[in-house]
Amino acid sequence: MPFPSSCVSAGRASAADMEKLSALQEQKGELRKRLSYTTHKLEKLETEFDSTRHYLEIELRRAQEELDKVTEKLRRIQSNYMALQRINQELEDKLYRM
Repeated sequence: MPFPSSCVSAGRASAADMEKLSALQEQKGELRKRLSYTTHKLEKLETEFDSTRHYLEIELRRAQEELDKVTEKLRRIQSNYMALQRINQELEDKLYRM
């Protein structure tokens, strides 16, 4: 008794399905490779980012310390300038009283 045509076409579909499955497995393998590569690259970028952030935080602290020093010097200069202005004014007043 010959095979019904549905069984023959099912056999063909099965071979076609096997080819599709094989192609999908190959594609899955490629996608896994890409994912692994991308993950590695992201981890490397994260490490570089952390390193750069740490460096910039140190530089920011140094700049803040330098700014604090300069601000303190400026405050002292302003204070000295105001004291000199008062002294000059007192001297001028004494001179006018003579």
